[in-house]
Amino acid sequence: MATIGSAKATLVNKIDTLTASATAKDTIYLAKALKENTTHHSFTFQGAWAATTAYALDDVVTTSGKTYICIVAHTSGASFAVGSNWSLMAEKGTDGTDLTSTLTTAGDVVYKGASALTRLAKGTASQVLTMNTGATAPEWADAAGGGAQVKLASGNMSNVSSLDLTGFPADTYIGYRFLMQNVADSSAGTIRMKIRQNGVWQVNSNVYSWRVNKSSMENTSAMSASIGNSAYAELSGTLGGSTGASRGHYIDATIISIPSQNYATWHTHVHGYDGSTAYWQYQGYGHMHAGSYEMDGIMFYHSGGTWDNSGGDYVLYGIKKS
Repeated sequence: MATIGSAKATLVNKIDTLTASATAKDTIYLAKALKENTTHHSFTFQGAWAATTAYALDDVVTTSGKTYICIVAHTSGASFAVGSNWSLMAEKGTDGTDLTSTLTTAGDVVYKGASALTRLAKGTASQVLTMNTGATAPEWADAAGGGAQVKLASGNMSNVSSLDLTGFPADTYIGYRFLMQNVADSSAGTIRMKIRQNGVWQVNSNVYSWRVNKSSMENTSAMSASIGNSAYAELSGTLGGSTGASRGHYIDATIISIPSQNYATWHTHVHGYDGSTAYWQYQGYGHMHAGSYEMDGIMFYHSGGTWDNSGGDYVLYGIKKS
């Protein structure tokens, strides 16, 4: 049994005799009961330190933001003193900054300023986080350089007869990328496109020149190409029909505006079911020769009626200028 002091040696020896071999736990309890020291430890939290109070070995108290453990059994005096009776266990650190008073809006960012934590208000859609010119603090800025793609519009294609995409700043983007997936129609028809300049849809005859190459792994004997000049751009052959209503069409189209040469150009990829025989791939390209204005709108539509597949959707991206 560990040594617990000699003041109550006789009593301890009697207990040893009765228990044959006292455990460490026995030693701790006995030492605390007799207010003697021991080499074993079992912390007892006593709360806030109090004057004129008997403290046993391993009692734990708090005072002045610190936590102490009793290392010598004693009765406290009128005021707390570490001396040889207490050992520091834990100490309160420096108070942190209350960020609820710094960050006021969802999306705010916090960073270390010259002397304190500083709030950077959230940026706007499509902005990126970068460093200021002095490299001393972060800031929001538009994506640098040309070619960056910015999401401009998206939505569902249920019961849409004509998808008119407008309202974006023409002088910001050199072109656009349009994606559509899983859209079908119960009426047979082709997928077509028109372009708007300076608020006016270009619909004059022979404004659009286009070529569409048709191919299929299921029906290689029917591969062909169609060429035309019309008041719209043809992007596919005949798709849809009652048989193919549940079989979605897919479009990937990139349209580039070149106002200095008075035209816009495009290349497209359309995948769809013709309603009776096979799935087809349509690779198309062409140009629109009209006014010397920036392109500010694109229209996609199905010549046979409305797209009525509620599961289909689309997204339009703007390709930024340099």
